[in-house]
Amino acid sequence: MVRTGDRETEMEAEANEIYHHQALYIALGIILIIGGILSLGSVVFISFASILFFGWLLLIAGIVQVFASFFTGKWSSFFLFLFTGGLSFIFGVLIISNPVVSIGTLTLLLSLILLVGGIFRMVTAAVMQFPGRGWTFIYGMITTFLGILIWRQWPASSLWVIGLFIGIELIASGFATVMTVFESRKLTYQYSKK
Repeated sequence: MVRTGDRETEMEAEANEIYHHQALYIALGIILIIGGILSLGSVVFISFASILFFGWLLLIAGIVQVFASFFTGKWSSFFLFLFTGGLSFIFGVLIISNPVVSIGTLTLLLSLILLVGGIFRMVTAAVMQFPGRGWTFIYGMITTFLGILIWRQWPASSLWVIGLFIGIELIASGFATVMTVFESRKLTYQYSKK
């Protein structure tokens, strides 16, 4: 079990670490916010681009895995790489050849990822002590809410919901990142006065 004094020392170290790299965190947050705003302006494009990107990643990964299977040296590894590579390749081809159906499927998967990720962020922020945990909790609430919204309106909104929610997710993530810097500044100032 962590004692209160030890936890305060850890929080001070974490706050100092964020404080010393604050320009990087702020730049990352601003980039995420700008990316989110741009995504909101082209939701259908972002939806199709994300599904096609995912399809091409699977296709390329499948080719690499099948190729790698011939260099494994063991028959058991050979079949594992061949099978998983073949599946990745087939799923990549299916996604690329039918992006509309794939967007519907990815929309449902995205809702589950946002829902589980949001709940995890809220639980983590409620249980653990770290700088900016209140903002992380709010970020988790937003992410959970987005997951529920996608699930409830699926499949009707599949064409635009991925791009819209990716934009909102990016803005929320960027805002939480920037606010964590401000929280670490406050904590660093408090710890320096001790």
